[in-house]
Amino acid sequence: MYEENDTYEFGIIRWLLASLLVFSDKERIVYINGPIIDDTTSIVVLQLISLAKDRQSKPVHLLINSPGETVSAGLVIYDTINSPGEIVSAGLVIYDTIQSIPIPVATLCLGQAGSMASLLTVGTLGQRRALPNSCIMIHQPFGGFLGQASDIAIHAKEILKVRDCLYAIHTKHTHQPVHRIEQFMERNIFMSGSAK
Repeated sequence: MYEENDTYEFGIIRWLLASLLVFSDKERIVYINGPIIDDTTSIVVLQLISLAKDRQSKPVHLLINSPGETVSAGLVIYDTINSPGEIVSAGLVIYDTIQSIPIPVATLCLGQAGSMASLLTVGTLGQRRALPNSCIMIHQPFGGFLGQASDIAIHAKEILKVRDCLYAIHTKHTHQPVHRIEQFMERNIFMSGSAK
């Protein structure tokens, strides 16, 4: 019988094997399937950096099917992609990675790109796609904090800084004015991949 920890480790091993099957230098495909968490981020960042090493002008294809999760991991992947998914760490890592690699990144939303994952769909201009029945959801970051009133105030200021950072990133990539981004991200907003 598997104990709870064994099942978790088996799940990670299965995910790693599936990831290795999809990831290939020849096809230049990286696939995010599931939440943007630290483990996912580590693998995606390593794949992107590995593909950037050969400095080909041929794009990397980032396929996304994720409900989102942590903001910081997503941003690191993003920043790596664009150089010459709420916990605030995992999502930003991916975003930052996308921004820093010197090769084009073509993004394709399969199924869903929610929360932090929606930010990862902002690959190279002109190479951003979503399948017709896919769903992209954006919203402002959220969090809950316990502790002394002064600690809660510190965390509230930090989450507002993260929110402003996300507004700025969406403004940069959509070319929409910040007030419009603020309006869209006030609550959950769902967008279809179809042009209807």
